[in-house]
Amino acid sequence: MMKYNELYEVFFHHLVNSLDIPDTYYEKAEARYHAIGRWVNREDSIIAKYKPEIYLQGSFSLGTVVKPINAGEYDIDLVCKLL
Repeated sequence: MMKYNELYEVFFHHLVNSLDIPDTYYEKAEARYHAIGRWVNREDSIIAKYKPEIYLQGSFSLGTVVKPINAGEYDIDLVCKLL
């Protein structure tokens, strides 16, 4: 028979795994925000002269993303800093 602390450990392990997003989703989100950064910095971009920097903000940047109720619909906050 399992001890209470072992039961809690198993329970919380499963809970965290059910809330955390898969690595592939994080990698896809990261690739897409980098693509946005390349797009706004392309040669013919009207804002390229301001040297836009795109970076994550919010739960993705903090590593606290929680799997949404509707699978696959994540809210990703981006910042565009212009110089």
